[in-house]
Amino acid sequence: MLRRFFSITFVFLLYLTSFSESKLNFHFNTSRGYIEYTNLSSGLKYGLNFSGSRSRLDLPEGRYKFQFFSPDYHPEERLITSDDTFQSYRIDLERKVSTFFISAIESRKQEVYLSDKPVNMGKTLDDSKIIFYKDDVPVKSLDISSLLEPIRLDHGYYDISLIRGNETIFRVQRFPINDRGGKFINFFTSPPQVNIKGFLKVDDMFLGGGKVIFTDVDNNTYSMISNFSGEFSGFLPAKKYRIKVERFGYRLKDEVNLLYDFTSTAASYNLPLELEEIPSSIGGRVFDDQDSPVDNAKVTIKIDGISTETSTDNYGRFNGETGAGLVFIKVEKDGYFHHGIVQRIEKSSTISNLEIKVTRKLFSLSGIISDGVAPVKKQRLDLIDSQGKRVFSTLSGDNGFFEFLDIPATEEFYIKSSVKGYTPYYSDPLTLDKNKRGFNVILNPAGSRVVLQILDESDTPIGDTTLLVEGTEISTDLNGMIYVEPTSLPLKVSLNGMNKTIEIDGAKEIYELRF
Repeated sequence: MLRRFFSITFVFLLYLTSFSESKLNFHFNTSRGYIEYTNLSSGLKYGLNFSGSRSRLDLPEGRYKFQFFSPDYHPEERLITSDDTFQSYRIDLERKVSTFFISAIESRKQEVYLSDKPVNMGKTLDDSKIIFYKDDVPVKSLDISSLLEPIRLDHGYYDISLIRGNETIFRVQRFPINDRGGKFINFFTSPPQVNIKGFLKVDDMFLGGGKVIFTDVDNNTYSMISNFSGEFSGFLPAKKYRIKVERFGYRLKDEVNLLYDFTSTAASYNLPLELEEIPSSIGGRVFDDQDSPVDNAKVTIKIDGISTETSTDNYGRFNGETGAGLVFIKVEKDGYFHHGIVQRIEKSSTISNLEIKVTRKLFSLSGIISDGVAPVKKQRLDLIDSQGKRVFSTLSGDNGFFEFLDIPATEEFYIKSSVKGYTPYYSDPLTLDKNKRGFNVILNPAGSRVVLQILDESDTPIGDTTLLVEGTEISTDLNGMIYVEPTSLPLKVSLNGMNKTIEIDGAKEIYELRF
């Protein structure tokens, strides 16, 4: 039994040692990079990023080929045997260094760039100096005395100042120096420059991370970024500028959205820029119970007691601005029941697909049709809209009672009825704002009175127009109708110097006359 116990223990320890790992620590002279390592026995390759100038690996025992990479540094290769001991390595990568040729050219534009070709035009700023900074510490300085001046620079990012006399006329931050852009560093500058300082503020809060964009009269743009304290600073060519701030959820207040004059190099410029929250946008479509768009409806958007108003377009669509929170939206239009909804909207967001349905106000009209003595039964009456189109029809009952239902409010219409032996009936224009009862239609016996409908060549009624009928001025209604009692035949009608005659035989109710 004891021998079996020792045998199992030995096998378990052998199992553990066969999978033991080594701990490898690496320290670098660069803050970030990439490690690639290959197990030389299995040929398997692995890779990982490192940051903070260090990395730690737990590897099974074996022999490995390591390769270390970092931007702007030459790669390095090492063979490392991993065993059961703790190992630490210092990896000092060699920084890439190249010779560059620098030119500083006086120009209308303000920029610096790497190129694979030299500049062969422009006036050289031969009394200028260029200083390269890293972490605000000057590391290289060069006096410009000709078109191209050589300088050796480590690869990396630099803040660069171009100085003429005692004045800094150009400054660029975090400019990349590498072997990918070319060997020529070309400066184009438009001296003189001015120093701009300022801060971004929203109410009592300073705002960091805002991009302040300066656009000059030539449409050239320059930008500065505010720090965590809301402060920004930089150098600009001495010109006049419009200023814009890009920061999610905010915009410049109107009172500071001005044209700024920075043309004096002797002046000190300090810009306190007040921002305000960008309101959220809310919009949608208003439609009725027949899914038709409702145009020219008043839309009120209200939040925290503050209301703004807009209206719908021809397609029933509306758009407005509001703050964040619970928003009350109310839709109003004559002829429709008012309707409101509540919608939550987030800060600086957009809602554009609201659907708001409103219900039309519909009324009824009823009465009795008679000849003044007896009711006229089983007689058709028509409801005609302002365009002369028949909308509804109804029949009178045995007692002459008739009724029109579901008449839209606010719309103008009239009642028409034609009964044999009676003069055709046309009511005056009507508009309903409630149910109307007792609208009685009294027919007159047919006599010499006739109805003329005046049309143009396309059969469109000529409404609200004055004509001469047998020398007397008479105006048509909206549907081109006039009522006349001929005194002579044929009937003579004139419109704008055009004369027409029409025979009246008494067999027709309505006579059409075209001009």
